[in-house]
Amino acid sequence: MSADKGRWCARLLHEGRLYKAFGYATEREAAIAWDRLVLKYVGMNAARNFPSLPLAPATEEQLRAEVRAARKTNASLKYRGVYFEGPGRRRPWRGLIRVPNVGKVRCGSWKTEREAAIAVDRALLYYLGPSAELNFPALQSRIVPASSEQLSAETTRAYKQTTSSQFRGVTASKGQWVAMIYAQGRHWYLGHFSCEEEAALVYDKHAARLHGAKAKLNFPSDRSRR
Repeated sequence: MSADKGRWCARLLHEGRLYKAFGYATEREAAIAWDRLVLKYVGMNAARNFPSLPLAPATEEQLRAEVRAARKTNASLKYRGVYFEGPGRRRPWRGLIRVPNVGKVRCGSWKTEREAAIAVDRALLYYLGPSAELNFPALQSRIVPASSEQLSAETTRAYKQTTSSQFRGVTASKGQWVAMIYAQGRHWYLGHFSCEEEAALVYDKHAARLHGAKAKLNFPSDRSRR
């Protein structure tokens, strides 16, 4: 492995040919890529950096394609099911996986990449059981399985601890209440209000319009009147 312009590169020389995979943010990611090259070009019995990891063999073309795809989706190259939503957010890392017979499973938004990866592992254990391939297999005995709904509730509670509002989509600002909603890939400002409940109702109105039956409301019992 070597570093080039702030990124790590995996280089494998085998039978006179050099195989390369580059663009990794950490040395460990490049080491895993090197192991996958070894599995593909040298064989299952060759020495590797992480012999206990259940890695899939890959050509250098496949590894390069994975790096390009990760950059397009802001996917983490370090952890499975983790995505970066951009700078400036309080909880910029989100977990998202697809589970057979279940579909897309959201695992909440988190402050750090590692927290999001652990949330993904908790969801994998909940939906797939102990046979699931985890980001942190060594922590399996200490990880509590959790559903998408449970993880979402946890992240909402954690976020609310940083604000003084009890309602979703509402925060305090200079003696007033601000309503905002995330939709279509961005945050939308809905206005300032003197009443906290009024701000929450405005949030619910826009959430119902933008997200339909899937909207998570502050006052779900009022949905039929919207």
